[in-house]
Amino acid sequence: MNINQKIILDKMFEFGEKLLGTHRGRWLNKESHRRTNTQPLWCSNDPLPSIQDLKNGGMNCCGFLNVILRAVGQTLPWVSPSRKDTGGLEWGYGGGDEWCFLYRNKLKKFDSNGEYPRGTILIRVYTDYDGGHVALLAEQSGKAKSLLDCFVLHTAGDGLGKNMVTNTETVRFSHEYYSRGKRWNWDTNGEFEVSFGCSEHPVPYYTHVLFPEDYIQDI
Repeated sequence: MNINQKIILDKMFEFGEKLLGTHRGRWLNKESHRRTNTQPLWCSNDPLPSIQDLKNGGMNCCGFLNVILRAVGQTLPWVSPSRKDTGGLEWGYGGGDEWCFLYRNKLKKFDSNGEYPRGTILIRVYTDYDGGHVALLAEQSGKAKSLLDCFVLHTAGDGLGKNMVTNTETVRFSHEYYSRGKRWNWDTNGEFEVSFGCSEHPVPYYTHVLFPEDYIQDI
């Protein structure tokens, strides 16, 4: 990552932290949000709304990334992809499937022991089953601090996160989402527990990573 890209990345974090506490926003239907300058996706290359309007509207995980990229002058490639091969995707959301397809030659397999730079995007591809996820690694991982103990800047809900933009949730918390499962206090015998793994054979959440030098346009 060159110096200019580092400056852009720092500004992304600076703007993103202004949105801490912003709720996830209300999802209406696909076409109401596709390629539009509105919540929760904010998938547009028009002028960015005010911070207050963004907070009032809310944003989901890909909407949050769309916003902070736009805030530093990055053009969203999801709005009008200039390519013949579109992968059969419905472009115009900025979801994990669009990230994976567009950067498929740059993505690296997620390694829970990986040494990744601040600004690395952690990805689980979008599917109809769980919606996928994109999160921004908020600190360098490596010998000083393991990846799973590093914090992410993102917004996640439905048990994956706190339903708002945060920078206080670890990679571990979301990566162990399926293995953690769900159990209710009243279900003392675990009869209704839902789980897809265990500590011995955990089911991982993130599958790929994308380094900042591979997605930040050097403008």
